Amino acid sequence: VVALHASDGADHPQHPMPISFEKMVGLFQTEKEGILATVFTDHVRLVDYRPGAFTITTTRHTPNDFIMRVKQCLKAWTDTDWTISRG
Repeated sequence: VVALHASDGADHPQHPMPISFEKMVGLFQTEKEGILATVFTDHVRLVDYRPGAFTITTTRHTPNDFIMRVKQCLKAWTDTDWTISRG
């Protein structure tokens, strides 16, 4: 008997670490997180990206909880604690 835990990806499939910012944003479309994907497209500009960490600038229209929600999603999908900074 195998016990399933929430971190086993029961709710979301595990994804490999995205090698580019574009692939990382694509996870939000794949996982049906359309609002966050739209915020990335319309209100976020990339400053620096490396797998597991990135720096962005945002417009005033970016939700206050955007970075927190993105970190939660990426943790669930990649099993990695991401570092997200505003530059």
